[in-house]
Amino acid sequence: MRFLLILFLFIPALSWSKDVTYTCNYAKSYEANFEYPELISVVVDFHQQSLVEYKEDGNELTGSYYCERCSSTNDRVDIWTKKYNPWSLDPINTDNARVFEIYAEDLVGHLWRPLQGGYDYKCKVS
Repeated sequence: MRFLLILFLFIPALSWSKDVTYTCNYAKSYEANFEYPELISVVVDFHQQSLVEYKEDGNELTGSYYCERCSSTNDRVDIWTKKYNPWSLDPINTDNARVFEIYAEDLVGHLWRPLQGGYDYKCKVS
């Protein structure tokens, strides 16, 4: 009985410890006017609610981004640039902030900048 209890408590911890990798390919634009990558790769540790890796077209950019909301694979994942608030109208933020969102229900990614539109991506989980 004790073994079953320990096993029951331990198995969920194993499933949470794995990182989730999203591979997202460019799909279409919404009249955006900034450069965009063809491929975005995101690795999220949902147990730690942290960004493990963020790459655009193979370029390592993890140090410039963080998980604003990475609590569950069943919710939207929000990856924001560090130091810049995409909801602020201050020019420093509107010129530099970038957000990459991945919607759990259909695995559509959306890369956007304040006041500049965005791009859609089709993502898959591996």
